[in-house]
Amino acid sequence: MGSLSPAALLINADNEYVYTESYLTDLVQGRIFSFVYEGNASNVETPAALFRNPAGSGKDFIIARLLLDTVSKVQSSTMRIYAMPTILTVGSVIVCGSRRLKGTPPASAALAYSLPTVSANGLKAFVLSTGYSNPTLIDAVSRTVLVGPGYDLLMTVQATANNSLFSVSAAWLEIASV
Repeated sequence: MGSLSPAALLINADNEYVYTESYLTDLVQGRIFSFVYEGNASNVETPAALFRNPAGSGKDFIIARLLLDTVSKVQSSTMRIYAMPTILTVGSVIVCGSRRLKGTPPASAALAYSLPTVSANGLKAFVLSTGYSNPTLIDAVSRTVLVGPGYDLLMTVQATANNSLFSVSAAWLEIASV
């Protein structure tokens, strides 16, 4: 099992990622996975993506990175992350892929979906926002969330204007469930 140290992925004074040996070990051994979803946001909070750890996976997921980007420089977006939403329909599949692009990449145990239908968002865990003139990526959830088997995370997006293009990116470490 790789190191679970929160210092495995650091940001230096120049706002650049610094990868430590434990992060690189997890990457080389094929324990880091990701997905990207791009969509149009409205000025109403709307479910954008569902991240699911299936009940029988035998894995714990540690969120390594969660990013929100707004394409337009004249609009802002807010992403809210909820734990344990009540899901009516999961939506369309988002492909989860290995960050190790060598040999035969391992398959992720995670499931991800776009545009799920929910009856309740769940417990609000995090809020990420982009600024009006700052379409940069926001990274505020680094190795601070563990998603166990049978748990879901819902990501909603709300923009200051309709038809605002956005992207959501997630990366996580998969380890044997403890």
